Amino acid sequence: MMFEVSADTKIPRLSPDLKLIKGGIDEDGQPFWRLYHPVSHQYFQIGWVEFEYLSRFSFCETYDDLASLLHNQTTLEPETDVFKELLLFLNQHGLILETDGLPLTPPQKEKSLLSELVHKYLFFSLPIFRPQNFLKATYPYLAFLFSREATFFSVLLLILGVIMTLGRADEFIHTFMDLFSAEGAMMIAIIFTIIKLFHELGHAYTAHKYGLKVPHMGIAFMVMYPVFYTETTAAWHLASKKEKIEIGLAGIRIELMLASIFLLIWNFSAPGTLQSIAFSIVSISLIGSLLINLNPLMRFDGYFILSDMLSIENLHARSFACARWALRKTLFGWKDECPEYGRPEKIKFFIIFGWAILIYRFFLFLGIAYLVYVLFPKPLGLILMGIELLWFIGKPILSELKIWATRRQDILIHARGKISVLLFACALCLLFIPLNMRMQIPALIHAAEYRDIYAPYPAQIISLNVTENRMVKASEVLIYMQSEELERDYNIAKNSLQELEKIKRRRQTDAALLREDLDQLENEIKELSLKVSSFEVKKEQLVIKAPYDSIIKDGAEDLHEGLYVGQEKLLFRLIKPQVYKVSAYVTEQQFERLKAGTKGSFRADYALADTIPVKVQDIEQTNISSLDKKELSSLYGGSIYSEFFTNGYEEERIVPRQTLYKVTLTPDVSDVPFAATGKVMMSGEKIAPIVQILIWAYSIILPESDVIS
Repeated sequence: MMFEVSADTKIPRLSPDLKLIKGGIDEDGQPFWRLYHPVSHQYFQIGWVEFEYLSRFSFCETYDDLASLLHNQTTLEPETDVFKELLLFLNQHGLILETDGLPLTPPQKEKSLLSELVHKYLFFSLPIFRPQNFLKATYPYLAFLFSREATFFSVLLLILGVIMTLGRADEFIHTFMDLFSAEGAMMIAIIFTIIKLFHELGHAYTAHKYGLKVPHMGIAFMVMYPVFYTETTAAWHLASKKEKIEIGLAGIRIELMLASIFLLIWNFSAPGTLQSIAFSIVSISLIGSLLINLNPLMRFDGYFILSDMLSIENLHARSFACARWALRKTLFGWKDECPEYGRPEKIKFFIIFGWAILIYRFFLFLGIAYLVYVLFPKPLGLILMGIELLWFIGKPILSELKIWATRRQDILIHARGKISVLLFACALCLLFIPLNMRMQIPALIHAAEYRDIYAPYPAQIISLNVTENRMVKASEVLIYMQSEELERDYNIAKNSLQELEKIKRRRQTDAALLREDLDQLENEIKELSLKVSSFEVKKEQLVIKAPYDSIIKDGAEDLHEGLYVGQEKLLFRLIKPQVYKVSAYVTEQQFERLKAGTKGSFRADYALADTIPVKVQDIEQTNISSLDKKELSSLYGGSIYSEFFTNGYEEERIVPRQTLYKVTLTPDVSDVPFAATGKVMMSGEKIAPIVQILIWAYSIILPESDVIS
């Protein structure tokens, strides 16, 4: 609803709780003020012109009165448009008590349940406690931590710790590797939580130091990930740029203090729990401070520090606006007014910073979406990933495309617009042109026929005829083993059998004993005979022979006579020479492009340039349910992302997180190290990129739909 300002337009009464606070100087050297509304706990920044208008509201009845005061008391020339925009701003944010003809802001539509759930999933916060009394009681004892001297001393300690650690870099890295365990992950989670609590207390204490109230502290959930937060928006009260920056840096300063102390503890402590804890605190504090909290591309401490240093409010939003303005100008030659004014260097900074944020967040949200897909159970992971992509990436893109659509008449006016449309059309056509794009497929080259040799039972090696890489003949004895337990049980059973046979012979020669029932005795003899025979078979199994002509590989050098081995230990492998194959696993879109006879090359991970010619021999037509080559699984350092799965009724198996098909290839090679991982590179049938995208999407949705059904 529009309205016009006239001389008799009444001046509305401002909210009695509204406070006007002097702010300082903005990035253009102009003074600014802040409006604080305690009811909504909101801050608004206004410039000198708006301040002059607002400061005279209480002395005027109509706009004519206000214009007269401004004309007589300031150098301003009153403008109805300025007054109108100011009234709309005050009304929109609920800062006036009565409207007197001023059109009310239309009530916002209530969010749908689905929209509310999406918002709550992406971000919500839970205030935990009000820390003001706690801060007031404890600050006198901790005030020294927030002094320049304490900061300077902690920096010196950190430099000293780094110098001491340089000579023990290998040991420091080794400590990092020790944390890759369930216990290590739990310890890191606990330490991370404690450090972030100290981080937020640093903000709270520094705000208290400068006389600000901290209404509450709590936990915020960003995409279901919990982080501590401290309500320090009262820092807007501060006119000093230095004090606001110090509040922003307080958490990072606390973390650096912790890092400096515990880096020295790591150097002076023996390997063990204390050293692991010290290492975790150092790494989390430094990485968290330098890579996360100081990053101005996200709305963490670094963003607010940079904003205060430059005296630029709403830095992200203004940078976004400039980046979008520059994009439209570059693509379509639109001569819209720049959303910012000032020196060209300032506008250039906004554009570059805006694009840096857009690019960074694009890849960050892609990574978060994939992480959500991986970590959450099916099909919830797919649904949440879709929400992530639509909200954080799709929504901004759609909003920009909507603007282009509403101004489509302006696009073809300029030459740049015509060129951009032509390039976009060409790119769109490329999506439908079949291309012969090269594929890289994770694969494993191995012997076509081989046998893993294990001890059939826990036993001791008595004699050994095994040497790494030695050629052996079929039926050749390789190892003779002996099991004390098996020998004992065999001798007991054999002796018992002999005793029963003696008893049977006596009964057969003694007429008096023939009257006794021999059935039970014969049954016992039969059972013992079977038992002795089974023990003899087991003893024969302890004599390991070559099943066919083969080569001994992998493990023979660790064996020696007298060694006790268990059933779980791989003794060695027998590989049939000069017969190899390659097992590869292709995605849905790669599967559509392959056929039997397709040629390519295999390059092992250990080889920099050497390749082996291969040819597709067989393609399984159904996708695999589990990965039989664990070397290719991410769980064992491979490139196929997988997870362990068991339903409680079967053995644990390795399941890939995407739809894969097994392909068997024939390599042209005479000898390779057993089980060498690598990549198969080949060109399949030509396929349009749009078809590949659809197949890829289907391959992700298919496993989820199976769960739903």
